[in-house]
Amino acid sequence: MHLPALAALALVFLASCVSTSSVRLGSNHYPAADRRAPVTVYEALSDIDAHVVKVGIVQAEAGNGTSWTRMVECLQTEARSLGANAIVLAHEDD
Repeated sequence: MHLPALAALALVFLASCVSTSSVRLGSNHYPAADRRAPVTVYEALSDIDAHVVKVGIVQAEAGNGTSWTRMVECLQTEARSLGANAIVLAHEDD
């Protein structure tokens, strides 16, 4: 059985503080994933070779001292809270 990829669009803002937030999309609510569950990171929606259900948008804001790796880890944690198993990165610079 092939399960759909649950994706949360990840927006990364470069700002002065570190925080994450999320907004659920649609009427379907998925249970939060286990904190150790893998969340695959994609650069583009077209990179996903499976049916995609967009479950939400997750955002992270961080100051200059925050590593890219740490930003992605925070986005993955936030995506898990929506029940997502993948994120698609989008970058926005303030």
